[in-house]
Amino acid sequence: MPESQHFIPVSRHGLCVKLIAMLKEDGGNECDWDRALDCLAAWRHQFYRERLLSLTDDYLTFSPDSDTVNLIELEAEARKQAQAQFIQGVETLLTEANYVRPSPEDVQRLLIARSPHALYLEVDMSDCDEALL
Repeated sequence: MPESQHFIPVSRHGLCVKLIAMLKEDGGNECDWDRALDCLAAWRHQFYRERLLSLTDDYLTFSPDSDTVNLIELEAEARKQAQAQFIQGVETLLTEANYVRPSPEDVQRLLIARSPHALYLEVDMSDCDEALL
């Protein structure tokens, strides 16, 4: 696979079936390994659920369209640090999910390209504090 491609075309189910078959060949009990992989999947689900909740909580401080009243007011420096921490959390999650950040040149090229439906979109990126694409 070329370095620019990060997609791993393997389903979780297919991976588990192959892994259990390999472990079974070495004398493992199929039911025990199936249960262990279910526990691993449950732990992974809980781990990422906690990360999502944390990122959601971090974002509420900056949400311009929140329906809830923000009871936490941050000083300018604390707000800047909280924003940097939130952006870092999102970047880390995206990197772990094999996303690749496009270069500024690629973003500009994509924004000025005309779509097959004759849609022309002009975006002033200077209005953004951060742009994670």
